[in-house]
Amino acid sequence: MAAQSSSSSASSPNRINTNDNFSLPSIRVAIKQLKDSSGGCFNGSTTIINKEKFIQEAKFMKTFNSNFLVKLLGVSTVDEPILVVMEYMENGDLKRFLRQRYQDYLKSRNSDLLPSFDQLARMAIQIADGMHYLHSKKVIHRDLAARNCMVAADLTVKIGDFGLTRDLYEKDYYRFGLIMFIIFFFVK
Repeated sequence: MAAQSSSSSASSPNRINTNDNFSLPSIRVAIKQLKDSSGGCFNGSTTIINKEKFIQEAKFMKTFNSNFLVKLLGVSTVDEPILVVMEYMENGDLKRFLRQRYQDYLKSRNSDLLPSFDQLARMAIQIADGMHYLHSKKVIHRDLAARNCMVAADLTVKIGDFGLTRDLYEKDYYRFGLIMFIIFFFVK
């Protein structure tokens, strides 16, 4: 069954019609090309372990179910390069979004262009909720920054760019506990 775009005016712009007159919903997605730590694409035997580790991490990330994490929709690993299909966030990253809003405000002096205090507080709460969810799954993001938080059309903020996530193993709890004990011992 091959999918094709329909030019019928009766068809919804958010649906794809197939040859069998079966209509499928369409959604906008963001597709990222995965690169290895050296900056190149996954190719050659030196990155097979990294590729396998990434696939395991992607399977784990696919189980995430939070309104404040960018959804991982799928991964294409059949051919190189590996492609990651993620939920599309219309306003891009939070850093650029806020900077652009401020630049627009400076040009027009229209304060309606700036996010209100309530909107900023809501964004902070959404980020905190996403981080709490990751913590509940024993995952450390390791690079939470405005550039890694994405803004949807309705100004919902979701944590994204999970390239640096890492499971939190028991040995990490032990290491953290030992450091806290040492600090407590010397401070006391």
